[in-house]
Amino acid sequence: MGGSDDPVCPAVAIAPVALALIDPGGRTVLPAVPATVCGQPSPEVMAAVEALSWTTVQTRAPR
Repeated sequence: MGGSDDPVCPAVAIAPVALALIDPGGRTVLPAVPATVCGQPSPEVMAAVEALSWTTVQTRAPR
């Protein structure tokens, strides 16, 4: 630890990417999201998620 090969990670909190893919039959897949060495979602993932169009299926008020 502390060697020159250790990454320098930003002290920035990024909300985790929670993605559920649901097919027409109702089956759900929760894909693993590729991450950087610092554990944050990769920039390519963030760009792809931000480019998606979203459809609200259900909303619930917090309890």
